Amino acid sequence: MKENEWEERTGGAPFWRPNQEGDSIEGTLIKVRKGTYGDVYDIETKDGEMITVPSSAVLANRISEADEGKYIRIVFDGLQQSKIKGRNPTKLFKVFFRK
Repeated sequence: MKENEWEERTGGAPFWRPNQEGDSIEGTLIKVRKGTYGDVYDIETKDGEMITVPSSAVLANRISEADEGKYIRIVFDGLQQSKIKGRNPTKLFKVFFRK
């Protein structure tokens, strides 16, 4: 076996991790799939880059498998403190679909 006959397979698409309110991503929703901790959304940007967006309760409520193939924009809308002491804040998102 020759070394140049092999190509290394690396991990999947990079994850989108918004840091500031107003951070956004847009592109075509290619696939909604099951991840280790819930659904993940594979988005192809207008530059052809594949990005994986991890789910949250808010995103799961706004995106469904029926939306695959649509051009979408996800905007990070900040954090909302949990009403239950000791829980992480809820990540808020706005989701837009191109008409």
